[in-house]
Amino acid sequence: MARTLELKESQTLYLTALDTAIHEGETIILKRGGQSVAVLMSIEAYEALQARPIAPPPDPREYDLEKDRAAFLRLKDELFRTHPGQYVGFRDGEFIDSDSDWTTLVERIYERFGYVPICVKKVEAQEPIYRISGPRRVS
Repeated sequence: MARTLELKESQTLYLTALDTAIHEGETIILKRGGQSVAVLMSIEAYEALQARPIAPPPDPREYDLEKDRAAFLRLKDELFRTHPGQYVGFRDGEFIDSDSDWTTLVERIYERFGYVPICVKKVEAQEPIYRISGPRRVS
């Protein structure tokens, strides 16, 4: 729940700047010691934020990784021609986006679809082979 504080009229420079910024629709982040501690926004922005439905997080057990892997394998030759060396993202068996930077791609996909399970692969001629040794007895 939000707490309401009544601001009194003041000629303090930062209050004037805040008032102007909020009336222009800006969101202001307040920091203390370099750490973000609060946000100031217009009442319209706050009400819009409160009205947004909050979707429950997806159940990762319902994610079909094999569907996305199959889509990658089906499109691999074409992707190698059009997106060599790039990371490509798949969701529900469909190619959705690509980027040369893994983090940028994942952030963009999450911004578009929300925090949902996705498959991201790098388009390479030969997939890397990882060698994992088995357990060893130490005497």
